[in-house]
Amino acid sequence: ELYFENTTPPHNKFYKIWAEPSLIDVAVVRQWGRIGSKGRILSERYETWSEALKPLERLSRRRISHGYTVRTKK
Repeated sequence: ELYFENTTPPHNKFYKIWAEPSLIDVAVVRQWGRIGSKGRILSERYETWSEALKPLERLSRRRISHGYTVRTKK
């Protein structure tokens, strides 16, 4: 699970991504929104862990390039 925050003015946003197994595949789950809110959730399914790690890494790089920093969830 990776947790990102962008608190530079005027932003106050979070972005969380993680991978989790299901019965027949692997889900990459994203959650984002304003800090303090539940935010929105989107889940994408992949057949294998190696397929799921590619979008996980891509999304992590994109968040960092958009001004987010990696945080430990409080």
